[in-house]
Amino acid sequence: MINVLEKSCMILNKEIKAIIVYTDNGLTVTLAGGDKSHIGAVTAVDESGKITTITFPEHKETIISETWAKELFKSYHIPVVVSAGIHYDVITKEQIAEVVEASYSLLNLILEESKDFVCSLLEAEEKKDF
Repeated sequence: MINVLEKSCMILNKEIKAIIVYTDNGLTVTLAGGDKSHIGAVTAVDESGKITTITFPEHKETIISETWAKELFKSYHIPVVVSAGIHYDVITKEQIAEVVEASYSLLNLILEESKDFVCSLLEAEEKKDF
């Protein structure tokens, strides 16, 4: 079964959107926005908690993709893949910090709102295994 959750926030007058796909045994997240959505970094956490990140040249989204992947794995204990690509055409270091913080706030909102939903999906899967 596949379930999809979408959440977004506005930061620096641009939308950042998270699309979370809950599969039978894992989560896939696309986090993108700003002036140009893209893929800047991809982080995967496997069943054992091993983290692998690929960062495309010239991109700085690693901190975001790794934080999201670690927190989602810590909360749900299932494999996680996070793709992050947020680009603003003109941005200062202070504004970059605002974007990173906004992404963390969005993550916390998702964790809060989806906890019961994900737990019910995981419980349903455990019951099917017996």
